[in-house]
Amino acid sequence: MKKLSKVLLVLVFITILGIQIVNASATLVPSSVTTSLENFMECLNDGDEDIYNYIDTSNSELYNNIQKYLKSMEIRYQLEGITVENDTYYIETKIAASGIGWNVSGFTTNYEIKEIDNEYKIVNTDLFDTVGTENVFKFVLKIFGIIGGVILGIIAIVVTIVIIIVIKNKKKNEQNS
Repeated sequence: MKKLSKVLLVLVFITILGIQIVNASATLVPSSVTTSLENFMECLNDGDEDIYNYIDTSNSELYNNIQKYLKSMEIRYQLEGITVENDTYYIETKIAASGIGWNVSGFTTNYEIKEIDNEYKIVNTDLFDTVGTENVFKFVLKIFGIIGGVILGIIAIVVTIVIIIVIKNKKKNEQNS
């Protein structure tokens, strides 16, 4: 009984220690990381050119996407999680976004934030793969393609079943005659 008590005590101690380590690692994310994302989104929504202060401008694709979408969208986001790997903060969000002639919601977008010149900057994001008229149109086409494929598959199955039934009925009628 004493051995069991000692084992249980050790397990409880390890569990408590593990929870404290997990909580400690969650608090290691500097507030300036999330502040950079907040400022980025605020500038994007306001069409504010200060947005370039919050990105790594050496990423030409990110820079070009911001130029393309800067004054044409409104984004609301909800922070889903932050992980850290090799001094890069990976932030996952759910977004609702809209622009002229399009809107999307419920999509997950990711941001990579890294410290550059003593400031946390967005070095990469898949946000611009999700938003915009052409991307929403592509997504809608994919959905229609999937639905169309399913409908065609169902029609093919039904036609096959009808053909099999007709052939069986013909054979049955020929045998009866």
